[in-house]
Amino acid sequence: MKDQLVLASRSPRRQELLRQLGLRFAVNPADVAEGATAGEPAADYALRIALEKARAARARGTAALPVLGADTDVVLDGEILGKPTDRNHGIALLLRLSGRAHEVYSAVALVHGDREAVRRQAALAAEFDKPFWLQLVGAGLTTAYALHLGSVLSHAQLPYITCFELFEDDLLVDPIDIVGGYAAVPEGPGLGVDVDEEALRRYVVDPATPTPKQQYRARKRLLRVRWPGVAGQQREWSESFLQEGQMK
Repeated sequence: MKDQLVLASRSPRRQELLRQLGLRFAVNPADVAEGATAGEPAADYALRIALEKARAARARGTAALPVLGADTDVVLDGEILGKPTDRNHGIALLLRLSGRAHEVYSAVALVHGDREAVRRQAALAAEFDKPFWLQLVGAGLTTAYALHLGSVLSHAQLPYITCFELFEDDLLVDPIDIVGGYAAVPEGPGLGVDVDEEALRRYVVDPATPTPKQQYRARKRLLRVRWPGVAGQQREWSESFLQEGQMK
């Protein structure tokens, strides 16, 4: 089976978590320069490093798959301790933490080619002060994503269309209200919307099931082409196909 994403981490624990979720993935560790800037909050630092790892792995080529980056940091008395450089340093960090209350921050970042392309185009539009339109077609989840994306890209212009009202299910517990052509950006965790699990189950497909394209290619079929001939007669050419590109 094909991989569904790329994990930009060597962490056995993160790999095990993905396996528990039933995901198929490749591992492409990314090494980036770590170190908080002056005054950078720990939560912001963890997210920045996770995003840099994902982008670094993406830049090396990942077969157009989404790339997942992650970072975890320990904070003691407001200081981000960072990763131990060797065994002695690790022991020293553990001794500092022993018997002390401390905080742990973890962040994940998912980078995909389509999103990154939009981000680059948005940055270019902002540089030249030119508006651009977003058009992401899909159900309610796509609409929620489009609202979040459009809200942080300074030169993204409304209206942009998702056509979510054309789908039989929008896959959301509470549909997104459009009032006067506008919708509020959902404010909850993640995309800010609750997924309709019952509706989602109706569209679950066994990964082993052939895709419509695979079924089409495997089906024997006859291709006929007819065109007018001389003296009012019709000419015909036909071929029988077993698989795409294979004639019998």
